[in-house]
Amino acid sequence: GGDVIRLIWRNIFRADICNADVDLGDLLIHEGPAMDAQKHAAKVFNADKTYFVMNGTTTSNNIAITSAIAPGDLVLFDRNNHKSIYNAALVKDGGRPVYLETSRDPYGFIGGIYAKDFDEDYIRQQIAKVDPEKAKAKRPFRLAVINRN
Repeated sequence: GGDVIRLIWRNIFRADICNADVDLGDLLIHEGPAMDAQKHAAKVFNADKTYFVMNGTTTSNNIAITSAIAPGDLVLFDRNNHKSIYNAALVKDGGRPVYLETSRDPYGFIGGIYAKDFDEDYIRQQIAKVDPEKAKAKRPFRLAVINRN
């Protein structure tokens, strides 16, 4: 145990590297290798731009959803979503869900979404339960979140 502690204690501050080092790739100012990698990823995914996020699924979902949702917006919502999507779209940003019904297998596992849930008339009936005025709009949803693992 003592050897490990001595090894770590001597080297821990030598190994501490700041994330704002341009030579390594600074994600905050988008320069250096990080910018090159983001441009390459955008090209690979045929996107205008790609941004890397270092905090995982929750932060990525929060960024994407917060950029799209305002209080009162309708969200077409699969019940089988990552918890962060509920928190971002509904709790934090004030979106209002219109849920798609999902099947369950004999063991209780969530399965696919029923085909009827994709019928426009059925969806508009579900919207009318939440917001009758938006049910008449050409494009009532600001965001659709459907998770298929």
